[in-house]
Amino acid sequence: GGQRSVEAGVAMADVMLPLILDNTSWKAFVEFLRAQMEFVELKDEAKQEMINRTREIIRANQHLKSIVAERKRIEERLTQLESIIEFANDAIMIHTLGGTIVSWNMGAVSVYGYSASDVLGRSRYMLVPQDQLDEVSGILKRLERGERIQLHEAVNIRKDGKRINVSITMSP
Repeated sequence: GGQRSVEAGVAMADVMLPLILDNTSWKAFVEFLRAQMEFVELKDEAKQEMINRTREIIRANQHLKSIVAERKRIEERLTQLESIIEFANDAIMIHTLGGTIVSWNMGAVSVYGYSASDVLGRSRYMLVPQDQLDEVSGILKRLERGERIQLHEAVNIRKDGKRINVSITMSP
């Protein structure tokens, strides 16, 4: 459309205008037509640039959608794992390398008798008999070195003061 009509106008002007205009006016008109052609070409370049940028935005949007979808899948997976841990029959607790309890599941509530609010923020040592505190310190030092403790047999203390035998697996 637009390109053809400009070319037709130029062809017609090439034939007709020299007959009615002097040489200086003709040169000015030809320069005007060239400027219009360059404008049309620039317009086409601008359109192409806009098309290219739109494609980039679409690609970026698709990439962001895939990231969001992946994060949703991860969030769902974490929620599933959280439910598995929370409702496991085994006592599962998380503590810092310094021994501060930061997570306590329902299995730990039934095994030890403490609610999560009783233990969160407190020392893991509260579950250990006084005569075994050195043993726990040694285990925590091994964890600090990055070692994993597999099936360690120990004695812990429940909320009611009763001693219980436990098999512990820990990883840093």
